[in-house]
Amino acid sequence: MCPRVLKTSLVFAALVAAMPMLAAPAAAKTCKSYSVSANGEKKFTNLTARISARWHWHRKVLKNQGFVWSTYALASSKYYQCSRSGLKWKCSANAKPCKA
Repeated sequence: MCPRVLKTSLVFAALVAAMPMLAAPAAAKTCKSYSVSANGEKKFTNLTARISARWHWHRKVLKNQGFVWSTYALASSKYYQCSRSGLKWKCSANAKPCKA
């Protein structure tokens, strides 16, 4: 390997190694001070009942606070309350809306 190619390769490797340090820091998310609760529909499994509750939470926040606040994955203090009655599950999703 010629010295010029070796030098170029070393510079490139150093730049690639330094890239994570050069990246901008992640923006902190902003959250509401209150929780939003939404009830899902009755479903045959706990998983689908949670999905239903999460969808209803999303729709409620979307309607009242807007799109930027309605992502459940970004929300804080998340929890579900689920119960079973006969063959069906019913859950409510509770969380504080946040935006990135």
